[in-house]
Amino acid sequence: MIMRSLTAFILCFTCLLAWGQFDTATLYPSAPEPQVDTLDLKHLIAQEEDPQREAWQRPDTVVAMLGDLNGLTVMDLGCGSGYFSFRLADAGANVICADADERFLDHVETKRSRMPGGIKERISTRHVSKVDPSLSPGEVDIVIAVNTYHRIDDRADYFAAVHDGIRSGGRLIVIDHHVEEQPLGPPSEMKVAYHTVLEELYQAGFIRSRVDNSTLPYQYIITVWRQ
Repeated sequence: MIMRSLTAFILCFTCLLAWGQFDTATLYPSAPEPQVDTLDLKHLIAQEEDPQREAWQRPDTVVAMLGDLNGLTVMDLGCGSGYFSFRLADAGANVICADADERFLDHVETKRSRMPGGIKERISTRHVSKVDPSLSPGEVDIVIAVNTYHRIDDRADYFAAVHDGIRSGGRLIVIDHHVEEQPLGPPSEMKVAYHTVLEELYQAGFIRSRVDNSTLPYQYIITVWRQ
């Protein structure tokens, strides 16, 4: 009798754990923050492209906020599966899909090959690292970093290099999670408060800023400009 009760308890506890892990991964592609090279690529892409993400990430709204992108060069820094990249290209931008995980870049190239000619021609891929965004001076008009900022370690030097890679008058857009407790997002200790982001980006050389805390339910949108 005792053994049957103990077995039932273990099975129930295991099921609860499994449900919790699935629910977290479904809500947010980066929670919990796994080591990228330990995860199966299909699992990573499924997290990135989860249909539930559109409800809180509002990608079409974000792209529309960037204004007229026709002819502009945009780096999607930490592009992942290309969730934003292909939307940016569809809006007329020439997009550099940049990521530290070459498996994502291979996926983007495969997806690119199936796109109509116009979008296909406006997409390129670039391998970057957590210490070097691999931008030439004044190479791009806009850099957008979605769910990426908190992953960078030496942000002062990194975003100083990003600053130099943006043309005069160009913009950097950072989208990341508020530090408050939320039903999704990275662990609290990994989040970066928006006022800290602003301080670090000013130190990196950016000027004038705009902070949007209302468009997205769980995230801030910070825009800073290069002089």
